[in-house]
Amino acid sequence: MFLGAASSVFALGGLLGALLASQILQWTGPKKTVFVTSLLYIAGGLVKAVAQDVTLLVLGRLLSGVAAGAVTVVVPLFINDLAPPGSKGRLGATTQVTINVGILLTQILGALCNGESTWRIVMLVGAALGAVQAVMLIGVTESPQTLYKNGDKELARKTLARLRGTAEIEEEFDTFGSSETGNANSFVEQTSENDPLLEETPAKNTETGLFDFVTKREHRASFALVVMIMIVQQFTGINAVVMYGVAILSNMLPQYAGGLNAGISAINLIITISASMLFDIVSHRSLLLTSIGGMAFFSLALACGLYFHFSALSAIGIFFFVGFFSIGLGPLPWMVASNNVHRNSLGSAQSIALVANWIGTGAISFAVPVMASIVGMDMVFFIFSGLGGLSLLWGYFFIPSN
Repeated sequence: MFLGAASSVFALGGLLGALLASQILQWTGPKKTVFVTSLLYIAGGLVKAVAQDVTLLVLGRLLSGVAAGAVTVVVPLFINDLAPPGSKGRLGATTQVTINVGILLTQILGALCNGESTWRIVMLVGAALGAVQAVMLIGVTESPQTLYKNGDKELARKTLARLRGTAEIEEEFDTFGSSETGNANSFVEQTSENDPLLEETPAKNTETGLFDFVTKREHRASFALVVMIMIVQQFTGINAVVMYGVAILSNMLPQYAGGLNAGISAINLIITISASMLFDIVSHRSLLLTSIGGMAFFSLALACGLYFHFSALSAIGIFFFVGFFSIGLGPLPWMVASNNVHRNSLGSAQSIALVANWIGTGAISFAVPVMASIVGMDMVFFIFSGLGGLSLLWGYFFIPSN
């Protein structure tokens, strides 16, 4: 029971961090919010490293979970603020790329430090990385948009010029004044033509709170988009493949069982980095639809391989499934809010998106083993293939083209 609590409390912390992040972001801005998460990473890592019982381990994982939930909300927004207009897609992909790098390095470190006492080294490395992040933030500028919003327009102008390396920043700087109804209006306007309840509202200088974002009808389209894209990400089966794909491959290739987990993570990382080169060239809608369609098809291939005991087809299904996830549905949902939500609603939108992500992860983690014990793992992936097809249909009609 206690070990179960230690495992699940990280997700609970992630939910809490996601909900708190938008409020902290309003108070302090993205740079200071990330600094707070650095302190939580340090504290969480140290508590886990010195833990002599499950209670301290649970506390450490809770602190780390809060940090992870908050930083996953804030960092994509911070990158979007700092990135040049023509590079927001490519640089925005660094969130998912660095997550994949972290997963891969943690798997390698965990394999090297899996003794009764050496596992604490992994926890200390996490605390050390939090400290490195805190120190490196000293040289990072605050978001020009945050400075502008806080009334320091001259400093915002100078900061933007320094970031761009040129004084020719007036066109971009002028967009700050209309950021409340800025680059994301296209989706809301496109939807409002067909829904008279989605009325245009005057720009506000205040951030949209979580409650308002969820309940106000002017945010309905944005809320539906960020929640649904995260639900699609989880309910197409990526965590089922991550959790059970390695076990499936290990049964087929037992001699390579030790490296399969890292191998899948490495493929995910390589393809994500390669695909990020396309994010400022190819429509995000096209990449998302291709990703969803490919995952649905190779989920079907995986299911058929399991059903007919065709090991090679199952292996092909797993690796191509992960590959198609990496070109769209892995990195791009984190950019949906930045591209399709009003500037003053971004913090709340990212928080709601992450909450939906955590809930979807928890639901799939709970449901898959239960369903597999009842109908078999092959039927589970047949179901995921069907959900992928439905997701593709939803995406065709509702994912915006910008």
